[in-house]
Amino acid sequence: TMKKNLVNLYPEYEEIFDYVMDSPTYYECNMFVARDYIFYNYCKWLFSFVVDTFNEISKQIPIEKVQGMPKRSVAHFIERMFTVWIIKNHLKVKEINKMFVHGI
Repeated sequence: TMKKNLVNLYPEYEEIFDYVMDSPTYYECNMFVARDYIFYNYCKWLFSFVVDTFNEISKQIPIEKVQGMPKRSVAHFIERMFTVWIIKNHLKVKEINKMFVHGI
């Protein structure tokens, strides 16, 4: 569903979409720092198809009936879409290790 909606609006992303979906590597956690125009362009691109995707999936599988990790499926796909967007737009990335703090 995500691929169909993406390629319907942006056919030039299909090859990179397939590459990222077949890759074990992607930018996770949906966290990044960018200039405002980059952030705006990313959000405009992403929300142009992800809302319709979520609505289509929700009609097939009511989200309120999904328990646990599968509920995050849309978030996992959005992480992949971020990677697709970075590659397609030839953005320079500086990776910083993330740290998890427990007990705070």
